[in-house]
Amino acid sequence: MIQMTNRQMAKQRKKRREQEANGGESKSIWKRSASVRIDKDVDLNQIQSKLIKHCLTKYDSLYDKNDSSVYNFLFDDQLLFCLQDGFPLIPDTSVEGVTVDPDDELLFIPSVKAVYCCQDGRGEGRQAKLFDMLMSVSLDLACGFYVFTGPFEMKCQRKAIDSSRALITWITDGDIKPEDYEVRYEAQRKRFLSYGLNNATFEWAEITPRDGQMLYIPKTISDKQKTVYDSRIVTTC
Repeated sequence: MIQMTNRQMAKQRKKRREQEANGGESKSIWKRSASVRIDKDVDLNQIQSKLIKHCLTKYDSLYDKNDSSVYNFLFDDQLLFCLQDGFPLIPDTSVEGVTVDPDDELLFIPSVKAVYCCQDGRGEGRQAKLFDMLMSVSLDLACGFYVFTGPFEMKCQRKAIDSSRALITWITDGDIKPEDYEVRYEAQRKRFLSYGLNNATFEWAEITPRDGQMLYIPKTISDKQKTVYDSRIVTTC
């Protein structure tokens, strides 16, 4: 019996995905449509985030009715991401010179709840491309977003051979904390900072440690909004 190396098996899986994309015998359970359709269960009037609305028109998605504020997207055949709506951005009044005007409209920005790349797609810069897109769109829309560092793996790893299957197994089977969590946490945190995200702090973030709480601040926001964003930035952790 011929034994295949991990590299050979990865090449074989990649070839199989290419065959599926080109109309081979094995069909993907989730194909990117020529024109993306918005799930009939999605109520656009209830979505506060312009970023989420944009992604709904650009990427295939799966809406989980069990959590009405969460929207799951397929960035490509190996990367999925999850955005959550309805997070208020409240100024930190403990910062000198920062006050709350009761007449000011409360800012709501989305959160990047999760990013997951399948095994075969890692090390190819997919996450960097995702954040380049998110930051570019947020710059155009003049609205930032939260990011919380938290690497994870699928509980049923063997099913997650592409992003569509990974998303389905994530919803049905859940996720687990990787054995090398601390190492991967620090690596992911540094990558987020390298993209141009800012380390921030939020009192309501009960799970993610302070050094893993991030905020993207687009340069197109108003000066008044910038004061609110800046009050959340920390320079040391």
